[in-house]
Amino acid sequence: MSKPKRIGILTSGGDCGGLNAVTRAVVRRARAYDMEVCGIKDSTQGLMNRPVDAELLDVKKVSGILRYGGTILGTINKGNHLLFRCQMAVCAIALPK
Repeated sequence: MSKPKRIGILTSGGDCGGLNAVTRAVVRRARAYDMEVCGIKDSTQGLMNRPVDAELLDVKKVSGILRYGGTILGTINKGNHLLFRCQMAVCAIALPK
């Protein structure tokens, strides 16, 4: 059996309406394609942390999130993400299993 494909999702730039709905929709649709979704916490800050601050999202984890404001992943709208130096290729980042 081949290794499942994985999608990374993060929310950036501050809160806005619909972020949880989009996160939920991505997780639910990815399931139809036998793909995993990795939610990266706190936007680019979580992506640049070592290890990456992320968790696998499944249908159970996103069930019921539509009633909450903001984003379950967290967001950040300060700092300059362009100042981070990425030491690894994106394909080599160790994400949670």
